[in-house]
Amino acid sequence: MKLHNILAARAAHKELERELATYTSASDRDDLDAILARHDEEQAAGVRRIVAGQRASMMAASGTSVPTPRRG
Repeated sequence: MKLHNILAARAAHKELERELATYTSASDRDDLDAILARHDEEQAAGVRRIVAGQRASMMAASGTSVPTPRRG
């Protein structure tokens, strides 16, 4: 892959992160989940990774712990 393609992809990814960061309320996140549900998992996976990372960062910044799944 050429350097300018790599830089363009990185810039597009950063822009997507900025746009997704505007979904801050529970209602916003519900809307985003509804949008992602209309796409197959492969298409939505990148967005879900960004959202999960942002959620973890927000929880860490607020001092709350990330919930862990209960084991049976």
